[in-house]
Amino acid sequence: MAVVSAWRKMSTPHNGIMELIRQMHFIAATNNFNLRITYIAGFDNSIADSVSRCN
Repeated sequence: MAVVSAWRKMSTPHNGIMELIRQMHFIAATNNFNLRITYIAGFDNSIADSVSRCN
């Protein structure tokens, strides 16, 4: 949820994440597409959760 919040506010104290957000916005703007980031709770996203843990 922290990354989703940082994306929506366009601000975070973490320099690495802020740089990533800037780069993603630049790529989206230069290639003319919108990027929507949404938080999906773990219990609603069990397949991706399992894959990310290599189970």
